Amino acid sequence: MEEPSGERVCVAALLNHHGVDSDGIHVCGESMLDLYEALSDSVDSGTWRGWIDDGIPTSESAVREEVARYGADTAAFPDKRGGISAIGIPTRNRAGSVLAALRSYHTNASMHGRRVRFVVADSSSAPDRERLASALDVLRKDIDIEVEHLDEAWRANPIRTLADETDCSPDVLRFALYGCETCGTNYGANRNALLLATAGELSVHVDDDTTLPLFEAPDTLSGIAFSSQPAPNEYWFGACGWGPTAASFIEVHERLPGRPVARLPEESGRGF
Repeated sequence: MEEPSGERVCVAALLNHHGVDSDGIHVCGESMLDLYEALSDSVDSGTWRGWIDDGIPTSESAVREEVARYGADTAAFPDKRGGISAIGIPTRNRAGSVLAALRSYHTNASMHGRRVRFVVADSSSAPDRERLASALDVLRKDIDIEVEHLDEAWRANPIRTLADETDCSPDVLRFALYGCETCGTNYGANRNALLLATAGELSVHVDDDTTLPLFEAPDTLSGIAFSSQPAPNEYWFGACGWGPTAASFIEVHERLPGRPVARLPEESGRGF
């Protein structure tokens, strides 16, 4: 086994996955050797060296090379993207929040002359699922909105179709679209349902407890950046002294999706 190299590494997500708090560890910019020493009290030597043997800690140069290859064969072609045509919302037992989100995003789209369909992936318990289905019927009559409700029954059809037309096991497909009752959460299953329902089109997913308008955080830079953090979020609050923008939510999110990843770092001038 080779000793840890001096290349920069990005492993915060890995550490958090294994129950190691990486908040106080500046993983990006440290060498593997320095990181190993920093983690000696949190991760036993055998585990850490096993990660190295398996090639799990990834050097910055390796990530850069992979990004440069991803979509590079299409990066030289003209940009022929269509616009975002769907907004997906995963939810569970929060009918009120979903309805508020649908009204908010629909209003913003209409203000900017955009027509999109909404797809709600619902893993609610039976009573809440029925309550949301009834509320969506009322909403469709109240405003000119297209909403597809991906409930438990909807998921059965693609499972049968994919099992018949592919080599994928029905058990794997059920796990992908229903999740696992003993896992505690089904976030991934709802996201998978949204991706399957919008295959072949540009879409954006939003949480069921979000509403518009948009607020732009201070010192915002456009483009794409890379981070080793498991959730590279920043939280800003309106009391900081700035107001909402009149921007189109859809147009803001059309700046990057559907473009070759290999092209984005160079265009944005940002890196790790």
